[in-house]
Amino acid sequence: MQPVTQIMVIEDNLPDFILLREYINLIMPGENNISYVSNLQEVIQKADENTPDLVFLDLNLPDSNGLETFLKVHELFSFVPIIILSGQTDTEIALQAIQAGAQDYILKGGVDEKMLLKTIQYSIERKRNQLKIQESNKLYEMVSKATNDPVWNWDLTTNEIRWNDKVNIFGYPEDIAKNDDWCVANIHPEDFPGVTVRLEECFIKKDVEQWSDSYRFKCLDGSFKYIHDRGYIIRDKEGRAIRMIGAMQDITEQVLLQQKLDHERGIQQKALLQATIEGQEKERSEIGKELHDNINQMLASVKLIVSMAMSKSTSQDNFLSEGLRLTDECIQEIRKLSSSLVPIKEQELELIEAIKITINKIKASSKLKFNLFLSDELAGQLNDKQQLTLFRIVQEQVTNILKHSMAENVTIVLEEADGNATMIITDDGHGFNSAAKMEGIGLKNMRSRCELLNGDFLIQSEPGNGCTVRVAIPLHTARVLENGVLQA
Repeated sequence: MQPVTQIMVIEDNLPDFILLREYINLIMPGENNISYVSNLQEVIQKADENTPDLVFLDLNLPDSNGLETFLKVHELFSFVPIIILSGQTDTEIALQAIQAGAQDYILKGGVDEKMLLKTIQYSIERKRNQLKIQESNKLYEMVSKATNDPVWNWDLTTNEIRWNDKVNIFGYPEDIAKNDDWCVANIHPEDFPGVTVRLEECFIKKDVEQWSDSYRFKCLDGSFKYIHDRGYIIRDKEGRAIRMIGAMQDITEQVLLQQKLDHERGIQQKALLQATIEGQEKERSEIGKELHDNINQMLASVKLIVSMAMSKSTSQDNFLSEGLRLTDECIQEIRKLSSSLVPIKEQELELIEAIKITINKIKASSKLKFNLFLSDELAGQLNDKQQLTLFRIVQEQVTNILKHSMAENVTIVLEEADGNATMIITDDGHGFNSAAKMEGIGLKNMRSRCELLNGDFLIQSEPGNGCTVRVAIPLHTARVLENGVLQA
């Protein structure tokens, strides 16, 4: 042990001081600056001059008596170990001084060398530990004030839990003891078994220093907050958990928001699935109608003509010629139907070529006039999914125009705008109130196809002012549909 060089003895009896000084010099050889002070006023004056490493204090001085003496000296030297010099009748007051912060006491007249050395060593070490604890507590208080989270300090040996004032987020009054039983009682019954098992596992594993878990915690009003709780485990030399310090984070808002997003995502997925199913059913219905109303009728006529030709009629050549013509029409109709269903890539067509072929077929059988402004450069930048989506939208909207709009002119524009592939389809038909009318299956299909590529879909129409469909698909789509799965 290094010698204590600055020792202050506060004692009004000079012989007692001289005796104590001799003992100190015997047990602590070396240069010891032992100063003698006989009253409290002199202590106050010397406090500004230097700070001792150790103080011996007689509680009964000419200008101060009892515990009050210690409190005043302790205030002056709060970081210095203080040993009380007590008479036989002052033992009780000496114990009170220890409770108030003194490190130890010795009885006058009962001092020996070994006892004095042990007292000095113990007092210095005890004071050092007290200062460490005080520093730790100050740091704990500062952290508690700097956060909005409830911070807790759990003594595992006594089950006592200390909290900062943020524990009031649960609404419980201060006079309710917030101990281990209180915590156990307020963890949601469904979460409690899992939380306790995982916590006990952390205590058992001696190499584990940290624990965290999420659960629901009951508030005073009966509601539950979602909590993310985490703590640091302090262990003794044998590895037993003796203390735990941690904090609760209220994540209720984040959890509820995530639940809402998950719910809305589920609704959107169901709506998308429903639109897909309805689209498939519509497509099947259209194919069925086309087969029944057109091709089936042609084939029935062919069958009738062949039957008549097989009879002994003299006009077989005419029947066979007409049957051949109808058969050729059936083949052409089937080709048109197949072409509308097969993806343009399988037809080895590019987007603009496929649109022009589709438009030319429509122009051959209707009075619609088309104005096409299609960017070849932009089309070359589109991947297969983007090309197919734009082509199907053209097919769907042109079909809608033919069936419902009574339009005479249709304009189709494909251009790049703000990093998007933009498709605009405009007609001069009788239009409709797009704000009031519910979207049909066709419009839903177009919107769903567009949204799958992170695109925007907009339809504008008013009675008597035609209709405009605007589609904008990012050229570098973050997520595309590959084999029916959304990819990152």
